[in-house]
Amino acid sequence: MTREELRKYVHQIIGYLKADFHSYEEAREKRVKIGAGPYLLTASSGIDFLGSLAIPKEELPEYAKQSKGLERKSTTGSKWYIRTYLGVVRSVYSSASVDDLIYKTLRCGQVHEGIVKRGVLIGTEMPNNYHLSILDVRESSDDDQTIRLVCVNTRILAQDFISSTAHFVKDMVGQDPFASEMASRLSDHLSAIPDPSQGLALAKHEVDDDAFSAIYEFSSGSPDNPSGSYSLKPAFWEEA
Repeated sequence: MTREELRKYVHQIIGYLKADFHSYEEAREKRVKIGAGPYLLTASSGIDFLGSLAIPKEELPEYAKQSKGLERKSTTGSKWYIRTYLGVVRSVYSSASVDDLIYKTLRCGQVHEGIVKRGVLIGTEMPNNYHLSILDVRESSDDDQTIRLVCVNTRILAQDFISSTAHFVKDMVGQDPFASEMASRLSDHLSAIPDPSQGLALAKHEVDDDAFSAIYEFSSGSPDNPSGSYSLKPAFWEEA
């Protein structure tokens, strides 16, 4: 993968994430109820991908340094991205343990259990200044019992992530040797896709290249032929 192909690929992924975010915003303007979850998933998937792609090798634990592609880099990569690039947008992301909170409690809770873990209150309607603050919640002003929660406005989290991508692209994609290392890492990751004909009990269909001619360019073979080579047509790359 060349540096230019890397640039196009990263812009494409960021374009998808921006489109998701803007679709939520457009729905809100039409008074459609959008919960906290979609914003969190959009931010988490982007943080995971860009962090795993670009984390410097010296930041990785020993077991991950030997892996190829983007394997086993999610945890350290996500935390690195939060500190480094979300921290540019809003300094609180660089505060102690905030990266761990966002990754383990929000991201992992949502992805693995379908709900964020205990001790965190997420939403999109709370005041902006409540975002990443600690709330002592009481049932009433006369109640001495409080529940202490970390408050996260996932709409702000997603917006901050979208804003951070401009800094990421300028810093990492726009410069060598960072871009060269990322291109190699991404190339290894994409080339590791297994042969779909091996070990999958799925129906098979014979198709010709014309069936995909509007989307793909073929140098040989077809999408279900590992020996073939294909790529998205230039029209499907979104330029930033």
